[in-house]
Amino acid sequence: MTLRQLAISNIRGNWHRYLAYFLSCTFSVFVFYLFLSFVLHPAVVQGHIVRNGKEAVQRGMLACEVVILIFSFIFIFYSTSAFLRLRKYEFGLLTLLGMTQRQQRRMVWVEFMVISLLSIVVGLLSGILFSKLFFMAMGVLLAVTNPIYFFVPPVAVMITVLVFITVFAFLTMVVVLQLRQSSVRELMAVKRQGKAIPRWRPLVFCLGLVLVGWGYGKAWHTYGVNLMENMLPILGLVITGTYLAVSQGGVAVCRWFERRRAIYFRGTNMVVLNRLTFRLRENARVIFTSAILIAVVCTALGTVNTVLQGARAVALEEYGFAITMRADATFDTDQLSQVGEIVAQALQYRAGGEVNWLLVSGLWGHLDIPPVTEQLVVVIPTRDYQAAMKIAPHLPDLEMDADSSLLFYWSNEQAAGSLGRGAITLGNLTLELPDVEFANQSLLGMCTLVVPDAIYKQLVENGDRQQLFHYLCFETKQWHKLTNVEPIVGEHVPVGIRWFPCRADGYGELRNTAALTMFIGAFVSFLFFIASGSLIYFKLFTEIDVDKRQFNTLRDIGITRRERLQIVNRELGILFFLPVAIGILHTAFAMKTLSNLAPHLHVITGAAMVAGIYVVLQMIYFFLARRAYLKQLLG
Repeated sequence: MTLRQLAISNIRGNWHRYLAYFLSCTFSVFVFYLFLSFVLHPAVVQGHIVRNGKEAVQRGMLACEVVILIFSFIFIFYSTSAFLRLRKYEFGLLTLLGMTQRQQRRMVWVEFMVISLLSIVVGLLSGILFSKLFFMAMGVLLAVTNPIYFFVPPVAVMITVLVFITVFAFLTMVVVLQLRQSSVRELMAVKRQGKAIPRWRPLVFCLGLVLVGWGYGKAWHTYGVNLMENMLPILGLVITGTYLAVSQGGVAVCRWFERRRAIYFRGTNMVVLNRLTFRLRENARVIFTSAILIAVVCTALGTVNTVLQGARAVALEEYGFAITMRADATFDTDQLSQVGEIVAQALQYRAGGEVNWLLVSGLWGHLDIPPVTEQLVVVIPTRDYQAAMKIAPHLPDLEMDADSSLLFYWSNEQAAGSLGRGAITLGNLTLELPDVEFANQSLLGMCTLVVPDAIYKQLVENGDRQQLFHYLCFETKQWHKLTNVEPIVGEHVPVGIRWFPCRADGYGELRNTAALTMFIGAFVSFLFFIASGSLIYFKLFTEIDVDKRQFNTLRDIGITRRERLQIVNRELGILFFLPVAIGILHTAFAMKTLSNLAPHLHVITGAAMVAGIYVVLQMIYFFLARRAYLKQLLG
């Protein structure tokens, strides 16, 4: 038998160990090719598809390519090194049969290169097969007018093959060269060596909990003003604390249960706790790595999903009306009323429904509210705001008394509430405002102050006529259809009337950006998910031979098959779902920080949706891994 035949035979015999590694590598190639094929598509390169923001989209795609390569590099290096550490007994047998270290290195090289080439071929063919669906999805997200046609960029194929062949070959060479010649006695004694009872350090465990709690506390009280100074300390505290707590926590919990005799001697708990004492200590790094990956994935996707889900609400808050125009005092109200009627009729064809409009007149002045001074605002009477509420139901329905004023301005950092006393100044006239309330809502495209009708009457009678401006406000239930309408109705608008940004355009840009980021992030996150699950899957088979002997011993002493299955379910359940629980807990506090930064977003809904999907995927992975493990264990 040649070395090549022996290597292929090893792959066939250990396929259950190589499967997760092969799938992770294949998916890395698959995602890398999809992104690169879109970036190098002729329609994208020439700007026929993505005209606005083409560079941003391409930069985002290329950034994901770099992330995929870095993560693949780390994962492949770790997995390859771990595979070789597990095969010491096999290398001892081969050495005993006369195989030299050089021949062993050649055999290992052939094994990993065969798996690498297969993963490149399968990943590339899968990418080509699903590229049309990928292009269709990208076309929907980018709202392109013409569908992106199917095309296989030869450059993308060549780059994908060359990059991953280089990565696989380099890492395999580095790991293989690390093989050291050990004595046959040491190699053959690996399976017979007993394990030392795991020791745990209470002070290290407590320090880990303190660091995590400290990081959580800073995250809970992080706002826009202290975000930059808290961000890095929070990451450092949580990551360090998680590693310390996870490395010692498994032994600590198992020891705690051992001292509870009523629990320890119930059913198969004694066997489970003793096995978990070793399992959790040996797999601490895998659990820690998986937990951090899950936290990163859920936090990133939860943030983007929150923005995506709240894009409509944000657009309604950021834009008081679907379309707003401003004219100065040189235009009279009769002329503006005619313009409003004509524009509303023209917009109805685009909206496909009724378009309501309103003419609002306001005075420009300066609002003084300590500590903010000289804030430029447009002042309108209460009667005009009540008329605005009738055509724009999303505006807050507020009852104002004779002494209160309401300041409308959209802000990410300030919540609605009372601002206290203030003063409004128009020219040489200054009027005191006993109570100014703040509403986190845009109204006329700039800071808008709604004052009682009596105060507005005084301002008009004593103010400067040059500070009077008129606003044409249009609203419809189908406002999301009013995109790029200025060229359509611009001919009906006289020169000198200024257009404010359209709500539909802002909403479309925000939603498309969030949807595109969500779509790209989902691919990268799924790669992280498969890789983190593969680490746990791989650790299951590191000592499958030892587990077989232990379970045969349990069978011989009278442990039933059902009880042995219970032991497996508990062990695997903890190994698979403990990282998920830690990652989701980290995500919850990260989302609390996001809610502090953007209180107008529904953070809980967006994050819970992502976390729920991740839990479901982890359950599917758990059942598949459990099935493969039991097949090898009890077969």
